[in-house]
Amino acid sequence: EAEDGAMALCGMRVTGGPEMMQGGGGGGGVGVKPSLRAHKRASNGRAGKRNHAKETVEYLKEWFKEHQDWPYPNDDEQQQLASKTGISIKMVNTWFINARKRRKGLTEAGG
Repeated sequence: EAEDGAMALCGMRVTGGPEMMQGGGGGGGVGVKPSLRAHKRASNGRAGKRNHAKETVEYLKEWFKEHQDWPYPNDDEQQQLASKTGISIKMVNTWFINARKRRKGLTEAGG
């Protein structure tokens, strides 16, 4: 426990006593400031990440393979891909950006 009454927990300073750590104290949290809680949750870089459904990835990979000479879907194709897969156009765009990066990484590595 620090001089000012704050407790150190896993390198974070927690204010309040043991009652805060057990959900008491009326703050609605566990004694960790929300900004610290969010920082800790996001520090691994993958918090909240979810993969696309298998069918979605298969459909996008098939389109990518069929268009490997120019894997850049136009606006109409993006809309179609989003509609068929049930994901947003932004997610379609991000998937293709990452797929092109993955392909580039494989070709540079000799694979």
